[in-house]
Amino acid sequence: MDCKSARLLMEFARPGSAELDAGEADALQQHLADCLDCNALAAAERRADEHIGRAMRDVPLPEGLQERLLKRLTAERDAWYLRWAKRAAAAAVLFFAVGLLGYFLWFHDRPVVSSDVVRRMLDHEGLATKEEVTEAFKKTLGVTVVLPGDLNYAAT
Repeated sequence: MDCKSARLLMEFARPGSAELDAGEADALQQHLADCLDCNALAAAERRADEHIGRAMRDVPLPEGLQERLLKRLTAERDAWYLRWAKRAAAAAVLFFAVGLLGYFLWFHDRPVVSSDVVRRMLDHEGLATKEEVTEAFKKTLGVTVVLPGDLNYAAT
């Protein structure tokens, strides 16, 4: 391993870090044992990390900071899940409504009304006007029909 590669890998070879695989870590350790310049640089970086870490650990935390942070993060996470659940529920309702509408539009059998059906109804029921036939269709079949205007409803 050359010095350039070793210096790049030193960034990932921090204590407690598992970013380097075993082969790379061994090669880096071997290079640091052989190269005095890289070893000095690695030692200086370790000292700087220890110094900064110690300084950060010495800073006192405000009272209740951890609890406040956890409470706020929990509230924001819960709000995000609630928004996601509402959107998912709305999408499910919309999908169901569109599916139901499509079912009724495509697969719902509608009665076929022709002049022969109207004539048979007139003969069987004894209906004489367009309004009576329209009302009979509404009562018997549950549909509102638009009947032809040129049909003689009074003929027997």
